[in-house]
Amino acid sequence: MRAAATDGVLEPRTAVLLALAGPAGLVKVVAPQRSDRDHARRRMSTAAQQVPAAAVVKRVLAEMQTAVALAAKAGRTGQGGGGSW
Repeated sequence: MRAAATDGVLEPRTAVLLALAGPAGLVKVVAPQRSDRDHARRRMSTAAQQVPAAAVVKRVLAEMQTAVALAAKAGRTGQGGGGSW
């Protein structure tokens, strides 16, 4: 994504995309070249400051990741509560 590689003004729609890409773990998609990723992370952080919903999305994604991890752990230990066949 070119917007992550530049330092120009972010259009609102582009800022939303960048702001949501960070919490979604898409830095490798936004910046495929490893050498560009630090700059892309800074741009995503800047974009997140411009998008009021970014903090909420970040929290929701973190909560979902925790829930999935707990469910996977419960499934491995046989505590899933799903009954037996």
